[in-house]
Amino acid sequence: MTSLGHIDPAIRPPDGSPIDPHAPARPDVLRTLHADLVRAKGRRLAISAPFVVLAIAAIGIGIAFPASLGILIYVGVVGVGAFAQEAYEWFTLRRANPLTSTAQDAQGAAARLAFERVDLTRAQARQGAVTLALFGLIALVTIVEFVQAVRTSFPAVIKAAALVKPAVRAGAWWRLLTATFLHGNLQHLLANLGTLVVLGRIVEKYEGRMRVPLVYLVAAVAGSVCSVLLSTRTSLGASGGILGLAGYLVAAAGRSDAGAPRLIRARIMPVLAAMAVMGAAIAFVDNAGHLGGVLGGAAVGLALPRGDARRERLVTVLGTIASVVLAAGAALTIWLLLV
Repeated sequence: MTSLGHIDPAIRPPDGSPIDPHAPARPDVLRTLHADLVRAKGRRLAISAPFVVLAIAAIGIGIAFPASLGILIYVGVVGVGAFAQEAYEWFTLRRANPLTSTAQDAQGAAARLAFERVDLTRAQARQGAVTLALFGLIALVTIVEFVQAVRTSFPAVIKAAALVKPAVRAGAWWRLLTATFLHGNLQHLLANLGTLVVLGRIVEKYEGRMRVPLVYLVAAVAGSVCSVLLSTRTSLGASGGILGLAGYLVAAAGRSDAGAPRLIRARIMPVLAAMAVMGAAIAFVDNAGHLGGVLGGAAVGLALPRGDARRERLVTVLGTIASVVLAAGAALTIWLLLV
């Protein structure tokens, strides 16, 4: 048995007659299969229960030691989310009527299978070159930052290029971009780069390469602007631009047959939920910057859905300009750090 309504050959009618694979499933067989599937889901839920305890413990440890182990909050929230989804599926299946849900089950399974096949094909065809280039650019600038922090001091690095709000209000507008290339520590950098690779590659696979730098730049600047408007604390980091990729995918998924399918949203929403929980639990997280980044990315998704060749040429031009601006911003950040 692989799904509700799929008849296992081992289950035969009471009279011992052979099964006709093309005949409609018998109601008693459907009920038996449904009961077996509910029990199997329940066993999986029970097996995963100890892991949700570990996930909750990880969240608690991350909250207790945010500076050094804050990343555990993200890991824990993802784990709890996975358990919650498993529990929801078990509860929904338990309440389902096997005599009426077989067609919906078959359609859902076919949609998921088609999605996995397309996802694999696109992943093999598009290796995420633009995402990896942006990855390298951010990593390079942050390495220079860390070296300079050792040579001088971390406060000097912050003063040079971070999002110092009074400096921005005094006219240092370039900090809206330079701050997004800096990070507080190695953990901060690795968490952002890991999320960038996941989200950036999804955008490249389904929406096109040049949308990655365009969405990232708009979201990064939008996040910085929102942070300046709503917060007085100094901030830094690429998370606003990266979360903009998530906001873009949520807005764009399902809007075009050639673009990201609706099932992408199911993969993106746990990321946004985890970041929201981290923002609520860790005092120094720039929630305003995260919110601005998500809204900036979503705005691009709404304003530039996939369309005809003319629109895609426009996106290519805008993406190329964004790439140049990002490269110039990285060079400016390095110069500010070294002078």
